Amino acid sequence: MVKIKFHTCIFPIIILAACQPFVPTGNTQVVVEQSPTSPPTATIWVTIAPDDLPTVAPTPTAPPLQFNPQGCIAFQSERDGNLEVYVINADGSFLSRLTNNPAVDVFPAWSPDGEQLVFASDRDGDPEIYVINTNGSNIKRITDNPGNDALPAWSPDGKRIAFVSDRDGDDEIYVMGADGKNQKQLTDNTSTDLFPDWSPDGEWIAFASNRDVNFELYMMTKDGRELQRLTDGSADDTYPAWSPDGSRIAFVSNRSGFAEVFVVDLGSDTVTQLTKLDATSEIPTWSPDGRHLAFASNFEGDRGIYIIDVNGIGLQSLTDSPLGDFYPRWSPQVEFMLEEIHAPTVPP
Repeated sequence: MVKIKFHTCIFPIIILAACQPFVPTGNTQVVVEQSPTSPPTATIWVTIAPDDLPTVAPTPTAPPLQFNPQGCIAFQSERDGNLEVYVINADGSFLSRLTNNPAVDVFPAWSPDGEQLVFASDRDGDPEIYVINTNGSNIKRITDNPGNDALPAWSPDGKRIAFVSDRDGDDEIYVMGADGKNQKQLTDNTSTDLFPDWSPDGEWIAFASNRDVNFELYMMTKDGRELQRLTDGSADDTYPAWSPDGSRIAFVSNRSGFAEVFVVDLGSDTVTQLTKLDATSEIPTWSPDGRHLAFASNFEGDRGIYIIDVNGIGLQSLTDSPLGDFYPRWSPQVEFMLEEIHAPTVPP
């Protein structure tokens, strides 16, 4: 049984220390240990790449954006010395810091109207779920329990938020109202269930689980019924992201030897490898028009955010920070974000 220690300012279900890869296997148990003598670890980085892979020489730098993707991308970064939530136009312009707090603010996800972001933070002690306006105002905490709540995902109708919590001992998927009320547990087993993502019609939730030894992709109805397994192999498949038309799911797998981005067609079950960077590439997120995917990768050394066409060509660099950018989430409302997020916002 693997145990993950949770030191100060670290979320346990998906954390590794000192930039070493955490490969979840078997029944992962979260153990919370507060250590006053240990400094906060400044990295939240999820990986499924095997520990024994050879070191890869740096690859040529990806070119800056040459096409003009639309919308806005939220992400987490420690570029200012602390993990905070940022937003940037998908064309690389007008980077804005959204949160400003000495605690850890991570895992942003957009409301369907683009007016708010939900994220996780330990600013009040243990990791909880918060909501913030896209101008940085009106932060509200919507969960409050002694467990660890993280990885929120807003439903397409804006009425519900799925999230992961270990409040009952295991990492399970829950759902609640957008105001934090009516919290309900959807999965219930001794394995680890992570990364919930809603289908565009709001009827299904895709997620990753190691309930069958290694991590695979599953989906269930919005009330936790009709569980279906989407992938089946010896590799770890994680980070599901539904395409805007609902026909495909992007995900990350180490089936090629490295953590790369793949896409599965739900009609034909055809799996296509999108990235071939021989590095750790994670957290795929679709553009609103379904023509591009953004993802995080360390293939140039520092963790940054990249955009690629859905046919796997035209890799472009979006962000560049020596301290690392991670967990990109593309806004669902193109027109709104281009009008409203067009200048740096003022931190709260």
